[in-house]
Amino acid sequence: MRNGLLGAEKWIDGEIDDDELNRLDWHAEAVAFGLDYAKTPEDLAEIQILMDSIEEVRSLPFKQAHARLREAAYFAEGAIIYPQISQLPWWDRMFTSEFLCPHLLREHIRPDFSSLFAG
Repeated sequence: MRNGLLGAEKWIDGEIDDDELNRLDWHAEAVAFGLDYAKTPEDLAEIQILMDSIEEVRSLPFKQAHARLREAAYFAEGAIIYPQISQLPWWDRMFTSEFLCPHLLREHIRPDFSSLFAG
């Protein structure tokens, strides 16, 4: 996921092309799906190892930490492809995520108010 977010920054800066961004998104989506659909003892043990390596969720109960990681993974995956999905009907849910920093909104999102003033 971190590589995907770094890749999204590189895409914004014009350092990588759409194909590379899509490849990074594919990997980030796989992580999110892996967290979302983990059911086997092996999958859950792997998630526990991941949780143990992340200070912010290490002390949380398994279910709570798992949910938090899953939410973060989907947010990260959506953030990677935001420029390509911003016209889809569900993209605005990203703005209610607890993982979104307000300074990022101010710096990178420019609302289009033109429809409010069209007459």
